[in-house]
Amino acid sequence: MEQQYIITAASRQDAPAIAEAIMMALGDDLCASIARGKEYIPLLRTLFTDFAASEDNQYSYRNTLVARESAGGKVVGALVAYDGANIAAWRAKFFGEANTRLGQSFSDDLPYETSAGEIYLDSLAVFPEHRGRHLARRLIEAMVERHKEGGIPLGLLVEYHKDRAQALYRSCGFTDAGEVLFIDTPMLHMVHNH
Repeated sequence: MEQQYIITAASRQDAPAIAEAIMMALGDDLCASIARGKEYIPLLRTLFTDFAASEDNQYSYRNTLVARESAGGKVVGALVAYDGANIAAWRAKFFGEANTRLGQSFSDDLPYETSAGEIYLDSLAVFPEHRGRHLARRLIEAMVERHKEGGIPLGLLVEYHKDRAQALYRSCGFTDAGEVLFIDTPMLHMVHNH
């Protein structure tokens, strides 16, 4: 019998899985850069887990939908999305903790990836053994529905070479909205206007 899945709001107990999903979405190279080297990735995982378990930051479980196995409730994917109006305060909070815990020297002089007037889809990942079951699509559709009444457009950034990701977002109703520079990398900005 094939595994069944449900999409639900995340809980504080889901923090370790949310952290894994965030790191998967960032990719190994960016995680190593943020952590100050591959040997410090466990410290980065702890940082993301602590942020996912707390409430007032962009990576909070309160900003997250998860895909779960129907039997047992194991988290197999996550989508983190937040109100862009909070980006300045929340980025400063994250950079402050990253600087303290990871010995980094992040400053807040990078362009923001989002702004007020947009619900920003920050991190989307489905764990490898559960891919191919339309869970990314279901997470996106559920997040669109979650924010439908607010009337605020949803936005995201995607790398230009990620054709499959762009095709998925377009099939979910996102359209191209220009270019944004994210950590020195030009990214395609896509928007969903409900």
